[in-house]
Amino acid sequence: MYYGDGTGVHACGKLFRKSVLIQHPYPIGKLYEETFATPKHVLAAEKIAMVTKATYNYYRRAGSITTSSFTAKQLDFFEAIEENEQSVIPLFPNHPQILKALQYRQAIYGIALLDKMYESHEYELYRRYRKEIGKLYRTVLFNKKGSRVDKIRYLLFLISPKLYNIVKNWYQKTN
Repeated sequence: MYYGDGTGVHACGKLFRKSVLIQHPYPIGKLYEETFATPKHVLAAEKIAMVTKATYNYYRRAGSITTSSFTAKQLDFFEAIEENEQSVIPLFPNHPQILKALQYRQAIYGIALLDKMYESHEYELYRRYRKEIGKLYRTVLFNKKGSRVDKIRYLLFLISPKLYNIVKNWYQKTN
């Protein structure tokens, strides 16, 4: 779920009993509300069934979280990761791979926020979170479940945000 693969933390493609959603509501006023709530929904579910057929089409619109410039509200992502670390990870002390998956999500998805911080000249915040994400290099680079593309993006960003942006912009133009 934390790797952003077919199951992801996004709410799309998931059905939960109303009682689960009432017990663990999506936080009001938070961005990345799925990252806060979906792991709790999954843990509270009595049964889980998966469908492998892709049924969701993502539409990028101007002003969405992914297309807007950086705002302090986007730091909710890191708060959601921290909350998962405090509430989900202790439930599985014998499964360190769950923590590694959460840290992988923090690093890979955090790059997009760091990129926005840098572009918005929020250099103090950028340095703070870049340092935290940089500490996760072993989790990212030696993670067998992580994609090669994610690892290259991560390395590029740690080496040079400017180089990362050059490659990112070139890639977006060619695809």
